[in-house]
Amino acid sequence: MKPQKATQPAKSMKKEKLAELIEAHQAELFRYLRFIGANHMIAESG
Repeated sequence: MKPQKATQPAKSMKKEKLAELIEAHQAELFRYLRFIGANHMIAESG
């Protein structure tokens, strides 16, 4: 199955909004980074 082309260009996200998302999902992001092989120091420094 081929990926579909985007019909609209991706909108940029403001740094503040990105920071809010990271803060809200920090534990999940940490677990994911560890799952894909990031060492503890790199995963935690995000």
